[in-house]
Amino acid sequence: MPTHSRSRLVAGVAGLGLAAAALVAPAAQAAPAPAVAPALASATTVNHKDWATAVFTQLNGERARNGLKPLRWSDKLFYSAHRHNLAMAQQDSLSHQLPGEASLGDRVGVFYASSACGENIGWNSNRTQAGALALETSMVNETPPNDGHRRNILSTTYVDVGVDVVDDTTHGKLWLTTDFGKPR
Repeated sequence: MPTHSRSRLVAGVAGLGLAAAALVAPAAQAAPAPAVAPALASATTVNHKDWATAVFTQLNGERARNGLKPLRWSDKLFYSAHRHNLAMAQQDSLSHQLPGEASLGDRVGVFYASSACGENIGWNSNRTQAGALALETSMVNETPPNDGHRRNILSTTYVDVGVDVVDDTTHGKLWLTTDFGKPR
């Protein structure tokens, strides 16, 4: 049976929504059948890989300031984050598990074989690169006991990360998903 360590924070402040989760899975757990994200039908989105790269750079800068090694970019975790961003944009809902969607561990496992994974999600009404960076800054500036995002960012468990930023023009939101992983 998997060991679950889950931290969840949902906050809304002037057009800002955030949530964090962490999951530790046993090393011998088999990957589940692929979970298919719903087709994006009700939202128009634009992916901003350059904005995601800026968030990735900022995240590793935050780790360096705290004496931690940088995380490696993972295209596999990026794909997981991107699919989840599209699903959240389609449903206009901030959640680690949307109705009909697989759990975090199962979603990540479609692309990345992990012994541990975590996720930070958020949205901002500021649909610019500055808005994406502000989300990351607000996450790392959290204080206990509501600091699940900060704990994910500064965790020594994770070695890989994938960041995705999507501009949802239908709902006027910028979606940010950061998936963290430790390979099996």
